[in-house]
Amino acid sequence: MAGLDVLNAGRVGRPHGLDGSFHVTRPRPALLALGGEVRIGDVVWEIVRRAGTDDRPILRLHGVDDRAGAEALRGEDLFVARSLAPPLEEGEYWAEDLRGCRVVTAGDRELGVVDELRALPSCEVLEVGEMLVPMVGDAVIAVDVAARRIVVDARFLGLDEAAEPGGLSAAPGAPAAAPDAPPAAPDAPAAVPDAPPAAPGAPPAAPDAPAAAPDTWSAARDARSAAPDALPAAPAAPWAPAVPAAPDAPPPPAAPDAPPAPAAPDAARG
Repeated sequence: MAGLDVLNAGRVGRPHGLDGSFHVTRPRPALLALGGEVRIGDVVWEIVRRAGTDDRPILRLHGVDDRAGAEALRGEDLFVARSLAPPLEEGEYWAEDLRGCRVVTAGDRELGVVDELRALPSCEVLEVGEMLVPMVGDAVIAVDVAARRIVVDARFLGLDEAAEPGGLSAAPGAPAAAPDAPPAAPDAPAAVPDAPPAAPGAPPAAPDAPAAAPDTWSAARDARSAAPDALPAAPAAPWAPAVPAAPDAPPPPAAPDAPPAPAAPDAARG
């Protein structure tokens, strides 16, 4: 039973325990006070137990005393009369009052109507078709529930006020779309031509590198079979005839004997 005279306070979830308590999904904690009244269909129930948290409240209603009774209400919406709802502060609105309102810019450009009020971790947003309008002062200029009209700031939302109605063009100054990617780099240059022939008289080119080593399992085997037991002895030097010794030099001739000195004459006799 929904209408302008009631507000949706949540929905009956799975039972909790055996005493008729149940979880509430999509709750509005402000409307689920202990001792308050909720309407399910045409029946009004008093809340006799309130546990859990604001995000996951647990209720028990007067007259629902067992798990089967709570299971029978599962999936039903809980409604509270507007006259019993707590007063709202300035700038606060019930979702029922915003749903269906026209959304326009300051230049009276139509953007659509509010489909739903959604709660996000950072703030609440208005769903207007595929656009989300945050419920903050920079985005929402004015809300007139009686006139069913909401004025928003087109520039803050990234819209062009001068665009044709119904279009959602980017605001002036917004960065243009990135240009197409540059063409692919040209194919790699052709292979370097063969080196010119060596100059006459130049030494021959180094031999090609040795072939890759064989697999490990065969390398050891090949090494064992290829290695000789011992290095061969160096070959003997070739035979050459002996060179005869040089003949002895003849002895030099002996020097001739010196002639005997003449004997001194006897002294003169007086």
